[in-house]
Amino acid sequence: MYESLVSWCRFPVNIYNRTGFSVSGDPIEAALVTKNGYRVDKIQTIIDKTGKEYISHTQVYFPPEVAITVDDRVSFPNDLKQREIKKLDTFNDGNTGTVSIQVIYL
Repeated sequence: MYESLVSWCRFPVNIYNRTGFSVSGDPIEAALVTKNGYRVDKIQTIIDKTGKEYISHTQVYFPPEVAITVDDRVSFPNDLKQREIKKLDTFNDGNTGTVSIQVIYL
């Protein structure tokens, strides 16, 4: 259903997957993985992962096969500042119910 949007996912995005926590409580991240996504700079009001209202300035769309969670962080090749994922959402195909595309809100 969202094939046209998936075809736009051709821009590199760095993903820092969290694998757990150290003994001191610091997050442990796996090696950097670069996947293709589609970045949209648009202001949207969302309810973030903690249940609070938040204003998202950037959204990134990913194909369904990209492994990403709300605990991960992302950066962009031209700016390596790691950004926290405030919300992860999916859009499902109305006919099959399978995930068609994922979107993260930064």
